[in-house]
Amino acid sequence: MKCIFVGVFSQRSTNNSQVQCLENQGCEVVRFPYRQLKKELGREKMEGELGRLIESEKPGFVLFSKCNEIKVSIIKKYRDLTKMILWYMDPINKSWNIHLRAKIRQCHAAAFALWRPYKKAKKYSKNVYHVHEGFDPEIDKPKNLEKKYDVSFIGHLDKKRERYYKKFNFMLFGQSFLEAHPEAVSETCINLNFIRNNSGCSDRVYKVLAAKGFLLTEPWPHIEDDFTIGKDFDVFSSQRELREKIDYYLAHDEEREFIADHGWRTVQKYDRNNWAREIIDIYKKIE
Repeated sequence: MKCIFVGVFSQRSTNNSQVQCLENQGCEVVRFPYRQLKKELGREKMEGELGRLIESEKPGFVLFSKCNEIKVSIIKKYRDLTKMILWYMDPINKSWNIHLRAKIRQCHAAAFALWRPYKKAKKYSKNVYHVHEGFDPEIDKPKNLEKKYDVSFIGHLDKKRERYYKKFNFMLFGQSFLEAHPEAVSETCINLNFIRNNSGCSDRVYKVLAAKGFLLTEPWPHIEDDFTIGKDFDVFSSQRELREKIDYYLAHDEEREFIADHGWRTVQKYDRNNWAREIIDIYKKIE
């Protein structure tokens, strides 16, 4: 089985570990760094290179990792030669536009990391799937580090997060990549997570749990389908509730560590090897 993976393969990109996990499942992967090639060649020549690669490699499927800079015409032109699968990991934002909707319609299947985009995409295609984005099993692991911070958040601040930051003054790591992410988790007693647009959980949830971090998160739709609140992590829905739970869990180390351990064991089924297996299963289901 051969796949052309159309994505971004810079050092920090999650596409790298996704490629590795597809290869772990026996898939031969040909990387196509569309963004880099677009910069070097321009859009038209980049898309021409992709077309020639599809014709020469004859892959079982082409996997597009969002690829909002690629026109739907390339999918239309080559969809009779190979199966086309769209992978979309973001919430509904400015990239959710007429061009993305056209790709959902034209691809043979589309997989979504978040529940809200997954449900919305069902309007445009019958072959739509929810697939956990998961964590990198080679990097997102517990670290034996001293706890330096009571509460922290890994990520950028938007307006809502800014309000929480001003209220609680938690440690803010910003975007932490590769080994820096599990290190930040392991140095923190309580790791926070915020949900955007009620869409679902980002890979931050999986990465925190995989590093055996204790997680306090806003809830998301269908949370109970995959995790157990109070056993894998705990949730908050207001500043008052967050304050109460921070105070409680900082005063109950054993309970906090028990929950972190349970969440670590639960999340093992959602690593990126599982993501790769699900993508391959989707390809096999396509008629």
